[in-house]
Amino acid sequence: MFVFPGQGSQYAGMGAQLYRQHPVFTTAIDACDAELRPYTGWSVRDVICLDPDAPSLELVEVIQPVLFAVMIALAETLRGYGIVPDAVIGHSQGEIAAAYIAGALSLAEAAKVVALRSAALAQLAGTGTMASVLLSPEDLRPLLQPWNTQISIAAINGPAHTIISGDTAAVDQFIGTCEDGGVQIRPIAVDYASHSAHVERLREHLLHELGPVC
Repeated sequence: MFVFPGQGSQYAGMGAQLYRQHPVFTTAIDACDAELRPYTGWSVRDVICLDPDAPSLELVEVIQPVLFAVMIALAETLRGYGIVPDAVIGHSQGEIAAAYIAGALSLAEAAKVVALRSAALAQLAGTGTMASVLLSPEDLRPLLQPWNTQISIAAINGPAHTIISGDTAAVDQFIGTCEDGGVQIRPIAVDYASHSAHVERLREHLLHELGPVC
């Protein structure tokens, strides 16, 4: 099984060495770049290779297309070695890359989805954040009560691993409370509250933009 991650797994220079040294990875990145660039106006390759003129990897509209391209290129590299998944699964935006590798979307369709979706999410930049908590949802919910209108459970990653999403100040306060109480919690590198009511205002826009793909 191939597992495709969501935002928060990115780091500067990811894939740069593979791009320089592995032809299958290089070809896949270039193919993604060609499909993404009409929507983004910048080069995924330049971001990966740390070109000084490339846009910042701290912007959601950059992070998600670059992660998408790297995920696709890694999957194609593994397939080049004969490692073909029996199944794929994606977490959050990783579902887009998973859909392409599974054959549910063409590369052009997947690139359009990730580019337009991330551009829409950029409208929410600075309005929220997320965190990863090593607690079950049942154990977490009572702790969230003081912030129940500001923080919500965004994803359940496992029996004792839950993702929260909400207002930045509230999440920061909750992180401090958890740290003081010995609860393992980690901020996620994102500046909007994904998988929560925060993103509802993008619904009609995305349905209009991506309707032809769906």
